[in-house]
Amino acid sequence: MATRNAVTKVGIEDLAGYVARDLEVAKRKIDPILRQLFEVVGAVLNEGGTVVIHGFGKFEPKFRAARVGRNPRTGEDIDIGAKRSPKAKLTVKLAVKPPKKKVYLS
Repeated sequence: MATRNAVTKVGIEDLAGYVARDLEVAKRKIDPILRQLFEVVGAVLNEGGTVVIHGFGKFEPKFRAARVGRNPRTGEDIDIGAKRSPKAKLTVKLAVKPPKKKVYLS
């Protein structure tokens, strides 16, 4: 897969390839399974439910109330509607930790 410092985007096809290689199964058999998995996770989140995959993470909808914002160009008040977006919380094993800051002594 990717090295630790590389920035890599991995899509469903890439994931299917990795799983197929590890399980020694044809990629065309894994791809629809992954697509269906993500479809189900999306459907549960759209209904307001929470998805917990032990060892991986927790996915839940985050609700934001309607509010009044400001157009930065004109300064005019605008209404921003309520919305729901997915929130992912990874397990400790998968969470990416920021690098430790170096302390310089003078």
